[in-house]
Amino acid sequence: MTADTRKAGERALVLKLDRWLIPTAVVVYLLNYIDRVAVTAVRLQGLEQDLGLTTVQYETILAILYATYCPMQIPSKMTQLRPSIYIGACVVGWGLTSALTGVTTNFSGMMACRVFIGVPESIAAGILTKMQGILGLSAWRWLFYIKGAITMAFGFLTMWLLPDFPHNTRWLNTAEHHLSQVRLAEDAGEADKDSDNLILTATLGFSTTITLLMAFLLLTQCMACRVAMLGYIISLSTMAMGGRYFSLFLMTSGYCGFALTLTWVANTIPHPPAKCTAALGLVNGFGNLSNL
Repeated sequence: MTADTRKAGERALVLKLDRWLIPTAVVVYLLNYIDRVAVTAVRLQGLEQDLGLTTVQYETILAILYATYCPMQIPSKMTQLRPSIYIGACVVGWGLTSALTGVTTNFSGMMACRVFIGVPESIAAGILTKMQGILGLSAWRWLFYIKGAITMAFGFLTMWLLPDFPHNTRWLNTAEHHLSQVRLAEDAGEADKDSDNLILTATLGFSTTITLLMAFLLLTQCMACRVAMLGYIISLSTMAMGGRYFSLFLMTSGYCGFALTLTWVANTIPHPPAKCTAALGLVNGFGNLSNL
């Protein structure tokens, strides 16, 4: 394969992977958060009254999800199953659990659903305002039924859409399988090479400008966390609507630091796969520990 042929092949391969992987991952991520926070959207629609929950019990329901979510990060990432099948099954599983949340009648049932769910809100608003009393059911129950059904349907679709490994992704041809494996092998080999005569920042293998930009990103990560901390402090310090609403925007900036940390770890520990997945599991687990 000539250099030009390979360059064109790699460009086509990356584009194909992006077309399949990125939209699917984005939708899965959104569904995950929608189902995870649905219990907060239904609080004002009779959830506590119907189930007879106290304030402490409601707060416990919010937090208990992370009792399984955090410690399961590493075991889940170390599975040997095909990624498309495993991730798709997880999506179906949490969709089913979300749907079953709608049939709960007490605190214990809700707790069980939240524990197992650990292993676009305008949708929520429409359901909560239009479906109250239909078939004799509260709107908050319909929210869990509909969201769960949507998630389960997309979970089965995910099993077909997501790629697996370079050698067995079903929608890549033989040449693309081979090129994918070669690219990974070369990338791993380059990551092992350092030069003894370079300064510390230059051993990353980037130009001075890019190295400085990377350093700025790490600084931004720390800044994002501090801004989020400021948001929490403001929220705790005032009951004024304007101040508390503004604090929410500051809190969300913390996710920028979290995303940058995951990206940094993934590129710092690219191989072997087991080590990389364990590191990502630790970061994701500890990153969500504060929710518990």
